[in-house]
Amino acid sequence: MFTLLVITMAEAKAEEFRFYFGDGNKEGYQTVNSSTLYDNDSSYGYDLIASHADGEPFFFSVKLPEGNYRVKVVLGDQRRDTHTTIRSESRRLMLANAETKAGSMITRSFVVNIRNTSITADRSVKLKPREIGKLNWDDKLTLEINGKRPGLREIVIEKAEVPTLFLAGNSTVTDQDNEPWCGWGQMLPLFLNDRIAVANYAESGEAANTFISAGRFAKIVTMMKKGDWLFIEFG
Repeated sequence: MFTLLVITMAEAKAEEFRFYFGDGNKEGYQTVNSSTLYDNDSSYGYDLIASHADGEPFFFSVKLPEGNYRVKVVLGDQRRDTHTTIRSESRRLMLANAETKAGSMITRSFVVNIRNTSITADRSVKLKPREIGKLNWDDKLTLEINGKRPGLREIVIEKAEVPTLFLAGNSTVTDQDNEPWCGWGQMLPLFLNDRIAVANYAESGEAANTFISAGRFAKIVTMMKKGDWLFIEFG
């Protein structure tokens, strides 16, 4: 009950969510420790991997409505050097090889687009069987904190009113869930700043006609606003 109340209050304050991963507590932040596990009741926490050890890769999820969110992270460790790479959703590369020396901190920010399958009240995107359960199509924002020795100190998430670059395409563009495969679309966020979002709707095996018949194009149209872009690649 307390957790739900805190998140409701945070939503009222410009939809900002603050999480602290350091020692002790920090005023205005939700403290995250080894027992902070994600579920639909808590609405945030460690996700996908059952256990989390200090200095090891992990996933962290926050339940949020679809849209664009600016994510600010503070990276570093008082006692150790750190090396951090961050991906979002289905392995979209947001930050690569960020390094800090022991005792130093750096701040980085990027924008993550999240979505669900709903087009209208009675129509949804027709997902392929392999897409069921994919992180791109759920009601949460998921970050993968990885690297040789990841050092995440803080996360601040807020709604971002920025242009969106929508991508339509096939396997060469899509967010591939498993290494070593990747599409160029999931690499694109790394090269952009936090004033634009990438929404990658591409999927393996799609052609222009099947992309439309599955409702993927209709979903893009419902989400587009003035100032957005659509890049299309099929071949």
